[in-house]
Amino acid sequence: MLKSDLWIKRAVHNGIIKDAEDCLTYPVGISKGVSSYGYDVSLADLKIYTGGLIDPIAQNSLDWTDLPKRCDHYWDLPARTFALGSTVESFDLPNNITGLVFPKSTYARCGLICYQTILEAGWAGQLTLEFFNPLDVPIRIWAKGGIAQVLFFEGETGQMSYADRKGKYQNQQGITLARVDHVASR
Repeated sequence: MLKSDLWIKRAVHNGIIKDAEDCLTYPVGISKGVSSYGYDVSLADLKIYTGGLIDPIAQNSLDWTDLPKRCDHYWDLPARTFALGSTVESFDLPNNITGLVFPKSTYARCGLICYQTILEAGWAGQLTLEFFNPLDVPIRIWAKGGIAQVLFFEGETGQMSYADRKGKYQNQQGITLARVDHVASR
């Protein structure tokens, strides 16, 4: 079942969503916080990829560069650039709640691609989001507004949660690069 604003507000007050707004606000004209059936997250940091070949097994943190905020209010994501961002908010999901991340239509209508991702039941940490600017011009991303929306779904508690299986992204903080569990023989 998709969770409503009533559940999401309780989740904010109970620490399931931390550093969060318990209502919908429009600090720069783009909503963040609790909406009718979702939570609009905002960005804390943004890094752009500046290296060559991307290999999820052998990613080099030196291939990523912090994209500094301009006037401490926004980032200008360069044309044809891939970026990773971390949310201001962090999560500590119960074992029967899964979150699905969707792009905000405001940014989608400006050309920004925000990839969908999943917050598995039992997952905790700061969310890393993935972005791509396919345009020939920069796209401005506002630091104090929402960037993506998380929808929360309640299901039957499974045999093993993300926390139980010690998932590789459990308790991540800040921007987290791709991790692999093992290296296959090459």
